[in-house]
Amino acid sequence: MSERRKLPDTRPALTHRFVVGGVKGYITVGFYDDGTVGEVFVRIAKAGSTLSGLLDGWAVTTSLAVQHGVPLEVLINKLSYTRFEPAGFTGVEGIGYASSVFDYIARWLALRFSSKEVRLSMPPGDGPPCPHCGTSQVPNGAGWECSACQPSGKGPVGP
Repeated sequence: MSERRKLPDTRPALTHRFVVGGVKGYITVGFYDDGTVGEVFVRIAKAGSTLSGLLDGWAVTTSLAVQHGVPLEVLINKLSYTRFEPAGFTGVEGIGYASSVFDYIARWLALRFSSKEVRLSMPPGDGPPCPHCGTSQVPNGAGWECSACQPSGKGPVGP
């Protein structure tokens, strides 16, 4: 078992506001003196909810993992594109549609803090649901398209 690298008592942090599927929240990332990520906190507007409890547990686990030497990229790759509600368009360049809050947080961490190239690949057929028919969309290079609606002339949907 690796030694835990404890954070200093006073440390810099960054807080980011997000919205996924109508759920508003904040991600706070605390840093070691060398600027690497040492902890992650997540708070959502639905305090006391099951989702809030899951996010608290996820944040503690993620923080302990990085403090024990698990590379942030490993966590990012494992959590990106996990699917559960709430999900939705985020309005954040580089993320677009988040398939869960875990997905959003992991991909946001990748955009902001990954020191290595992290190849985030969406599983096939795992795109956002089409707002017209609910079928999983597929990437079309400039956004998403629904294979079920495409022939009907509704065309590509989403950013």
